[in-house]
Amino acid sequence: MLVFKPVDSSQLGVHTFACYDLESDEVLIEEIAALVRDLYVEDVILGEQLRTASQSLDEVCDEAEICALVDRVAMAVIPQMNTGSSQPLHLQVPRNEVAEVLAIRVLQQIHGFSVPSSRIRNKEVAGSPSRGLDVLGLTQSMGIALTEVKASSSTQSPPTVVHGAADSMRAETLKRLNDRDSLIAELHWALKHAKPESRLDVAKSLFLHARQTPPVSTVAPVLVRPAGAYQATDYGNFKEPSIDFGDSPIKFVVVRLPGTLEDFAGLVYAKAAEQAA
Repeated sequence: MLVFKPVDSSQLGVHTFACYDLESDEVLIEEIAALVRDLYVEDVILGEQLRTASQSLDEVCDEAEICALVDRVAMAVIPQMNTGSSQPLHLQVPRNEVAEVLAIRVLQQIHGFSVPSSRIRNKEVAGSPSRGLDVLGLTQSMGIALTEVKASSSTQSPPTVVHGAADSMRAETLKRLNDRDSLIAELHWALKHAKPESRLDVAKSLFLHARQTPPVSTVAPVLVRPAGAYQATDYGNFKEPSIDFGDSPIKFVVVRLPGTLEDFAGLVYAKAAEQAA
């Protein structure tokens, strides 16, 4: 389990704002790489499917061959940081996607929410950014936790990705928060892509959100920063909740990495592609 070490926190009524350091140890990269690997490959399930396929082809089920093929799939589908690419490092998929991976753990470990499905696991093209809400969580009362995720190395505080850009965390959150059909569409997507053990809870939430008085949604942004970049102003105007957020509590978390975003993502995704099941 990842260790989030508290750095700073404040509270305004029902709203909370907290910064955590992702505690570095000898297994940190391996732990996060395992999360990435599971989102992209699901070694155990893929291995079972390959064994079944080999038997239906009347082939001898060679475990070494199956393991090698699982690893080859991982190499093919898990994107890597590419310093020789014409695409700037700050736009490359692993650099920004690792923030979404960490956000799943923030919802589960810090907030105590469930995450029934993942955009990364179900993306259309492996090497492209995922579409839709970054992470959808479910609260204990079957309400939605809307989680927009950004990674920023900017020395500006708050970074423009918080509330200054057209696709900022605030703009994207409000676009969905105040649109009931958008929330229902997100829940329906989650229901279609959730693992079997999560489908009942998603269906319950979908049912409740179709009612005249749906559960209150929680706003749970996650901003990932490199070591030393955090400032208490990073939360931007999320700390000035307007009527736009209605009754929704804001639970904003900043996670600081042990190093730069690019180096951290590079290590994680390289390890994920080579990691054996």
